[in-house]
Amino acid sequence: MRWESLFEDLEAQAAAERQSEFEAEVAATLTLEWSRVALMDRLRAHLGAEAALRLRGGIDVTLRLSTVGANWLAGTAGVQDWLVQGGAVLTVRGLQRKAQAEPSQARRNLGIASPLRALAASREAVSVLGEQGRLAEGLLTGVGLDFIDLRTPGGLCTVPLAAVLAVRSSAL
Repeated sequence: MRWESLFEDLEAQAAAERQSEFEAEVAATLTLEWSRVALMDRLRAHLGAEAALRLRGGIDVTLRLSTVGANWLAGTAGVQDWLVQGGAVLTVRGLQRKAQAEPSQARRNLGIASPLRALAASREAVSVLGEQGRLAEGLLTGVGLDFIDLRTPGGLCTVPLAAVLAVRSSAL
């Protein structure tokens, strides 16, 4: 009888050790998987939800996320539509711990120039924001490789894309 309880105790210890090893493997796998998640994939998993963004230059905006591209995101804040460079984002509040990869290879390759070209084609007035505040306001008329052109009351204004944190509709 003593031996039976000894063997049962050994089996329980072995089972506990196997469970502990399994849990450690699962945790390591989850850590490895999470280390491969990009911010844009986190944001994509929250389409339709609100996210509070802090952008470089101290710009705070809470967006209802509508589209997330390779290096940009779009959404609405009240009556304004926003297009934000991914690299302009300093912090995001309101996300859950989930992610969604972009399934389309074509959409994965679309940089911020694509939605900017669509805005230029729609002939809408926009405000271009940089780290120092509003850089220009007017009609987006063209998008080059690394710049945008706006027709402003003072004439044509060219803004390097590197200076652009966000573009928002001029509607207030």
